[in-house]
Amino acid sequence: MRATRMISTVVGILVISGFVVSTIYGETVITVDDSGGANYTSIQDAVNNANGGATILVHTGTYMENVNVTKQLIIRSESGNPDGTIVLAADPDNHVFHVMADNVTIGGFGVTGSNNHGIYLEEVEGCVVANNIVSNNRYGIGMENSDHNDLSGNTANANEREGIILRHSRYNTLSNNNVFKNKVGINVLHSSQYNEVSNNTASNNSVGIEQALSDNNNLMGNVISKNRYGIFLYKCNSNEITGNTLLSNSDCGIHIRYSDDNDLMGNTIRSSRLGIHLSDYSRNNTAKDNFLLKNGEDLSIAADSGNHTRNDEMVEFTIGSHHEGAMDDFDLLENLKEKQNIPLEEYTNRESASYLPDVIATYGKLPEIETEEDCYRWFYEAAPAIMHGSRARMDPYLTDGVLVSYGPDVDGYIEVIIYENLTIETHPIMDEIYEIIYCEAKKIGISDVPVVFFEGEFVRTDPLILVEGSNGMTSQDNRALGESTPGFGLRGGLISFFGGWLFQKNRGQRR
Repeated sequence: MRATRMISTVVGILVISGFVVSTIYGETVITVDDSGGANYTSIQDAVNNANGGATILVHTGTYMENVNVTKQLIIRSESGNPDGTIVLAADPDNHVFHVMADNVTIGGFGVTGSNNHGIYLEEVEGCVVANNIVSNNRYGIGMENSDHNDLSGNTANANEREGIILRHSRYNTLSNNNVFKNKVGINVLHSSQYNEVSNNTASNNSVGIEQALSDNNNLMGNVISKNRYGIFLYKCNSNEITGNTLLSNSDCGIHIRYSDDNDLMGNTIRSSRLGIHLSDYSRNNTAKDNFLLKNGEDLSIAADSGNHTRNDEMVEFTIGSHHEGAMDDFDLLENLKEKQNIPLEEYTNRESASYLPDVIATYGKLPEIETEEDCYRWFYEAAPAIMHGSRARMDPYLTDGVLVSYGPDVDGYIEVIIYENLTIETHPIMDEIYEIIYCEAKKIGISDVPVVFFEGEFVRTDPLILVEGSNGMTSQDNRALGESTPGFGLRGGLISFFGGWLFQKNRGQRR
């Protein structure tokens, strides 16, 4: 038998027919225990008989039921341990928890066994879903036409589709959730706007965090690893993707398609085939101060018709926005002048090379650089010309798997990374490669050229920052040196020029 009257004293206990309904500071607390000895043995019975504003405490046990919540309630496990308080769908075709009222809290449950949603919020506001383990459902936690809700501290794993999914929902906070082994970890869909997705962990999904047809969301501080895609945006505009850590996502760290005006700032992206990939008419996206390391291609931008890029921004990105975070105050001339005074054999002691493998050989030295004009001639004329001239003879070493990458870096050296697992003698190869570079340097009147060889991990032979030219791309700031597709690449710390770009003098520094 249940209590029909709420005690409004500060602390009270009401005993009716052996069952206890307590009130704490005016709050009604109803208990549920599947083994008996509480107010109810099922959660749904407690919900049906509770007044709005009550708290339902559920004792440890396994509850086979589908719970429909149509009034303001706090429903939580008494232990706070989701592993010990399991709610298993009695009807697999329905949601385990279906919340249809505002200001409902669901917390501390293991939720499983639905061919629909584990926890589903429909047309509600002010709800909290916290500290649940939602697994082995079709969808983990879902929200539709719902605003101003908080999903935090949940684990959503081994669900057939999404771990967490939002549809037509706005101003929600998704934080500190752990989503793994779902098809999609977190999905923000169908005009879901102004949501904050922060400090979540997404791993071993097909897609870590996906967003489609949704604008003005903030994805920040998430750790996303070992998915096929880390973050994937499709037809989404004006979103902020900031401060995320994306590790070992096999295909792509951040992939943006048909999406405009998004900001990608301060993200760490490591060990993906593509670090950041912008494709399919994506325009006016900004990538700034991202740390890109050991990706097959750090930044890949398709430059087909309708997908216009500003190449000065790309050079700015190359020089000012890679490795070890920001280099906002980077002065190319001063950096090159400083490096002239460092013996080449001490190359690995410089701070900017701390992430690279050990040097195995050095050749030559930096030219004399005293003025901006010297800097310009070396960095924007000589080095690109040497790389352009060397390309035809160097590329076979790439395709044969001898080289990992090659190109000048921001310190003015030409770095050549040789595959670390080569079984053949490397020094004859280094002599051959240096001879190629040296011969091209002599053609433009340079008698000495600084080349540093490293052993490195083979990831992919494509350049790490890639701008692809095509008939649809127009720019007044570049012209081709030849008929090949123009572009430039960043491999680790290297700037690799190929195919025919010329750069203006003012592109050596950030604006």
